[in-house]
Amino acid sequence: MPKSPPSPRGPSVRDGAADLLREIDDLAWTGQHAQAQALAGRALRRAGLPTRLRQALLDRRASSGMAQGRLPQAMQDARRLLALAEAEGATAARARALCRLAAVLTRQDLPADAE
Repeated sequence: MPKSPPSPRGPSVRDGAADLLREIDDLAWTGQHAQAQALAGRALRRAGLPTRLRQALLDRRASSGMAQGRLPQAMQDARRLLALAEAEGATAARARALCRLAAVLTRQDLPADAE
């Protein structure tokens, strides 16, 4: 299938989304969680991001926050992720968001709240 020509206004969010997420994943996998969080944070400040990309960025930022022990920040991202999923109305997105929220809660020694 031929690629569509580049936009005259520059690359779209979708064009670079996979590369962006891969770069964040690479940083996290190599223990560079602060850099992964910063990159995700800069991307999240962009206007007009598709909901699914915003969800993926929040999930990755929450994961790196958990890895660093920054649980309040991870909790905030997990709650934002859940709010996006509920607004979207997609069951799969809501399930992923609830899993991230449960992961953060269990790290805070609050497993009863994770149920």
